[in-house]
Amino acid sequence: MSTDDNLKQIRKMLDQYNEYSQPLREAMVTTAKQLEVMFSKERLAYYQKSVESFRQKYEDTMRVLASIDWQEIYDGLSQVEKEILTFSNELNKERIYLNHYYFGSVTLDKIDTLLDREFAIAWMNENIKGTVDNLANKEYLAKHKKLIIQSYKAYENGDYELAILGIIPSLEFFMGNWLVSDKHQGEFDLENPSRSQMKKSELEKILNEHPDKDKKSLTMDHYFEMKAMHGVIAFYDGSKSNRVSRNSIVHGSHDYSNLESLDYIKLVYLFNSLIPLYGVDLRRHKK
Repeated sequence: MSTDDNLKQIRKMLDQYNEYSQPLREAMVTTAKQLEVMFSKERLAYYQKSVESFRQKYEDTMRVLASIDWQEIYDGLSQVEKEILTFSNELNKERIYLNHYYFGSVTLDKIDTLLDREFAIAWMNENIKGTVDNLANKEYLAKHKKLIIQSYKAYENGDYELAILGIIPSLEFFMGNWLVSDKHQGEFDLENPSRSQMKKSELEKILNEHPDKDKKSLTMDHYFEMKAMHGVIAFYDGSKSNRVSRNSIVHGSHDYSNLESLDYIKLVYLFNSLIPLYGVDLRRHKK
């Protein structure tokens, strides 16, 4: 649900609250008159006190709600979204793909801190082990658990070439199975996993045919996952200008001495940003 929809829902609830409370107040007043014949003055006094208490609390609540500047809240949330989209796009240019695990904590008072490149990279470094563990413990990646963990150990030892070579098969297994998972509503056939290779052309086709391909909104379903799919396509770019190319790394023509710690970290977070695609079939355009 979009920010605008959330605000509309809040306003609707307030209107309903006001609409429902008025008949209740009238009913209590009518009931009080009817009870005069039936109860003692003491009990009536207690009942009348309860009615007055309700009326006071209702009026206090409405004064508080009326004092809230809902438009200011909406504008603030819209500004946060714009800032996140801009910053995310800047990171994407460097092949850095983060998702809601990072951006979900961004608020107006934290924009200057979290939407900063150096802070984001420091956060990625600090949380790299937890992110690798998250990948390794996925049920549908169970056959790759040891390989994923070994890739991280190579990273810890400074063997970034081996680390990157170790994470690529797991990423390709995930994307290859996901591309044929439309028969299983986005889930993998764990009994008979596909041996299909990850095809860049298939990813491009899915993205180009998706009705939200030109939208830029955090309220769009799978926004960060679709951005990460573009990241996979870029990783498969075999041109010489591509400093970190899957094809040259796997096929042996890469200058491995140029691979750095950050290259491995970027690839892990790219992989992690694709994980929410599990159980989702973008071809259906429904989830």
